[in-house]
Amino acid sequence: MKQPIVIFSMIEWYSSLLHRNHMLAKYFARKGHPVHFIEKKQLKSIKDVSSNFLLEVISVDDHITVYQIPRIPYLKGHFPPSYFLNDYFLIPYINKIAKGLKNSIVIVEFPMWINLIRNSNFKECTLCYDMSDDYELFETNPSLKQKIRSYEQNAIKEADYTFVTSKNLIQKTKPITAKTDRKSVFIIENGVDLELFKDAQLRDERVYRTFKRPIIGFIGGIFSWVNLDLIKEAAVHYKDYSFVLIGPTDQEGKIELLQQLPNVYYLGAKTKDEIAHYFKALDVGLVPYVSEAKYSRLKTVNSNKIFQYMFYGYPVVSTYYSQTESFSDMAYISHDNDAFIQNIEKAILENDREKKQKRQEFALNHSWEKVVDDMIEIIG
Repeated sequence: MKQPIVIFSMIEWYSSLLHRNHMLAKYFARKGHPVHFIEKKQLKSIKDVSSNFLLEVISVDDHITVYQIPRIPYLKGHFPPSYFLNDYFLIPYINKIAKGLKNSIVIVEFPMWINLIRNSNFKECTLCYDMSDDYELFETNPSLKQKIRSYEQNAIKEADYTFVTSKNLIQKTKPITAKTDRKSVFIIENGVDLELFKDAQLRDERVYRTFKRPIIGFIGGIFSWVNLDLIKEAAVHYKDYSFVLIGPTDQEGKIELLQQLPNVYYLGAKTKDEIAHYFKALDVGLVPYVSEAKYSRLKTVNSNKIFQYMFYGYPVVSTYYSQTESFSDMAYISHDNDAFIQNIEKAILENDREKKQKRQEFALNHSWEKVVDDMIEIIG
């Protein structure tokens, strides 16, 4: 039997969002590793504690087991004892899971797990900290932001290997690795789920039968980092193009106004199983982010959608952010609004078989299977 993989996740297994955590679990399992996926289930009341006190174990398939353990809410950092409770109250749950898994590879996907792990029976395992985002930038409460930073520094210090998804995240590791013997930091980017996307390609479903082509699309979370004003500007300029937005959002009011344009369509969020069909249906993929100055987290973003767009070979038009430097020869990178709008037409007019093939090769070289292979080779 291959070495067990234990993933301490930042997101639930059955979340509607498809995250790096899920993909690592899926493809480690495809490689024959037993995967143990540990997630926290937030307790919202004392009554909730009494009804959800037991460890819940869910068998996903022969290779993946999901464990749900209770979590005391952090209340955005306004209840400091919650850190101590989560670090020590959950140790018996973790030790119960650890039985028979002492020779595991432990992958930590969120830094708030680290104190719990190092005080549990997993502390002797090979420990990997997988940093896929600048987590402290999600928080506005200074106390919680500082606490996340502290946990993250501990995670980097304790890890045998640290994986980061972008070169800018390496900068966060340097002050810690410079003081320790553990200097094994590697860039492991995100990828595309070839299994899911090839299946969509074979089905060749026409999900946009009623939309006028070309179809210019954005698929992903439509939150504060997406420049909806820029999409509106592009849609007004190209009245004969269909602009399609897909994904969860907290910008309902802005999207409602945007949909007043006759060529803009918001299709809402789609399930993980059907999303590939929507990716396949586009003619141009958009990445209309705001500037890094406005949303600093973009400096460390490694977007899955780039690889997902390119899997089908169609052109990508993006605003500039740090990740775009790695594929600037295969996409239309725009440093201002005028360039973004002009690049949409250029992308359509200049598209040819050679460019399509180059983009597809790029995506195939960034598959989740390759991500897992790279991790296995590094860990040894």
